[in-house]
Amino acid sequence: MRLFVAIWPPASAVDALTAELDAAGWPPERWRATSTNRWHLTVRFIGDGDPGVTARELESRASGLRAPRLRFAGVVTFPGVLAAGVAGATEADDAALSALVVAAGGDPAGHRPHVTVARGPQQNDTYPPAEALRAHQGPWWVPADVRLVRSELTSGAPRYTALHRVPLIADPEPDPPA
Repeated sequence: MRLFVAIWPPASAVDALTAELDAAGWPPERWRATSTNRWHLTVRFIGDGDPGVTARELESRASGLRAPRLRFAGVVTFPGVLAAGVAGATEADDAALSALVVAAGGDPAGHRPHVTVARGPQQNDTYPPAEALRAHQGPWWVPADVRLVRSELTSGAPRYTALHRVPLIADPEPDPPA
């Protein structure tokens, strides 16, 4: 069973980014937009695994961890992938996200926080819609939980099912400056 650990952004962040992309003529030619209901920040891709064991490990490692304050900011590209970057409000928020990566069994040094918004040609080294993302600074948000998710490959898009949720502790600090 294909598993991953992820954080889902709230509708307010998704709506703000969608509005900016729509204004830029989204989606660009030869690119397929990713459905917004599947937008997520992968904390760790696991691949094949036992969901029961993985859920217990995630619960024991992530329980009591602080929720980072995040927002969509800038652009991240990989071959055939266009993504919105995800940034923490402060160094403490970046550290909280890194702690979640470690709790999920990942390596924060190799983690590039992003949400995939489109897929295109694998050999493409130009990203025409990247300018719409490069300047984007979305609203701040704090995730309520981190989720263990099953990914089922279908004839269309993958289907995601949350198998387990671990609540995160929201920091009562005031919102960071815009």
